[in-house]
Amino acid sequence: MLKLEKRITLHTFDVEYIDQREPKPRAVHHELCVLDGGRVSALERLGQSPASWICQQYARQGFTVGAVHKGERLTANVDTATPLGYGSAAGWHPAQERRP
Repeated sequence: MLKLEKRITLHTFDVEYIDQREPKPRAVHHELCVLDGGRVSALERLGQSPASWICQQYARQGFTVGAVHKGERLTANVDTATPLGYGSAAGWHPAQERRP
């Protein structure tokens, strides 16, 4: 039997940013940014940190980043034989998702 599993790693970053379009005084917003291990590895090979890349992406959209804090790292095995990996890694399945 063919083993169709792939190991993925996800890195989280907490981003504090300011929307320059808001009137002063501007609020500081928080957002969680998730990058896969392949993106983080590619950035390191290019000599760029994930934090600086995240700042560039926010700047393109007109936001000013105040801080980027590295969060958790999650590694999971994903069953690629199941469509979109449903029902694998954490036992999550789209039918289990509840929407308001």
